[in-house]
Amino acid sequence: MDTLVRLRDRFLRLTRGSFPTSGAPPWYLVGGALRDALLGIESADFDLITPGDPTALAGEISARLGGNFFFLDEPRRQSRVLFRHRGSRYQLDFAPFRAPSLERDLRLRDFTLNAMALDAASPTPVHIDPCGGAADLRSGILRQCAPGAFAEDPLRLLRAARFCLLHGLRLEERTLEQARRDALRLPAVASERIRAEFILMLRNRGPAAIASALHGLHLLQALWDCRSPVDVTELAAPLASFESRFEEAWAELQAAGMESEFQQELEFGLRRRDALGLAALCMVISRWSPLPARLPAVFSNRTTGFFEALLQSGPAILDSLRQVADMAESRALFVRTLGPFGSARLLFALIRSADPIAGHPAFRALEDELHFRASGGPEPLLDPRALMGMGVSGRRIGELLEELDLARIRGEVHNGQEAQSWLLSRLRESR
Repeated sequence: MDTLVRLRDRFLRLTRGSFPTSGAPPWYLVGGALRDALLGIESADFDLITPGDPTALAGEISARLGGNFFFLDEPRRQSRVLFRHRGSRYQLDFAPFRAPSLERDLRLRDFTLNAMALDAASPTPVHIDPCGGAADLRSGILRQCAPGAFAEDPLRLLRAARFCLLHGLRLEERTLEQARRDALRLPAVASERIRAEFILMLRNRGPAAIASALHGLHLLQALWDCRSPVDVTELAAPLASFESRFEEAWAELQAAGMESEFQQELEFGLRRRDALGLAALCMVISRWSPLPARLPAVFSNRTTGFFEALLQSGPAILDSLRQVADMAESRALFVRTLGPFGSARLLFALIRSADPIAGHPAFRALEDELHFRASGGPEPLLDPRALMGMGVSGRRIGELLEELDLARIRGEVHNGQEAQSWLLSRLRESR
């Protein structure tokens, strides 16, 4: 109980005494904040429920905190308040009871560890735990609140995998059996909800651990539409190798101050470094099933393009790098010829290869490209208008400029004069 008293005190301190503690309709802290507190984690997100419509309370709290109030689901009177305290961001989610009583509301939730409430307005906080969530947490068990939990919302299958993965929990036997029976329901869930769960896993664990957690619930087969049972031992070895080589490559990037290139987000919450791990999982699991459009389709078009570019990045890229002239300009141009995700493609190709990571020329190429990108170079050696003046038109202009870049990469052309000579020679050859 001391843990929950500390949770209550911390919550009231963060919200600066904005919540009524007496003489007002009751309100309760529920779900994740209690679970995290019992796990020794300080949460920045708090879920609150009230017997009736909490909108007025949420608006009042937002005003007192100088926060931002908006509806998550106006017909259901569910809202959110975002506010800052001492430079950190916090989130309050408000909702009415989903049942006539608090206990019945809690029993409608997904897992027992999320079916707890705290009456934080009482002088002595009251812990309400009708499903035994605290005892399950102490035992390291993840248990569904009711047998139909996964059928009611199949996303709970991914949530189960995530909770086990992040908190070292094991599924209670009947919950595990039910999850496996319901696994094929998951693909019907809205893509944005699947994406959010994947991003939470990717930000905290590597592809090998994620694959193991998903496999245990038969979710690999469900998500990738596998044509034969997935052998998790055959999955584990290449993914463990990928993770080991990725960590070695990451150390090289950090030593050169280049890691920020891969911390950039492709879409909300999904960093490039996380997407590398998911691409590795996609690549390995294609052994059992050709990659369907379904999994990448849960992400944006930009992220899907990133995945597709990575999965086409193999030894040929490193073979081409070995032919690049030993000049910074040539190396930078080479990375750019790999497309908008050239840096990630080169890194992925290196990690997939058998080449030693430490000191690999790929890192020098990445560093040169980042340097020239920051300085606005390398400058083009020919203006497309010059080609037009020589009678070149249409797609041929772009083709010649691409060929010129390749000549620069090989070290055959170094300046504008040499570019002019190269162009005249190419035009004579084509006549």
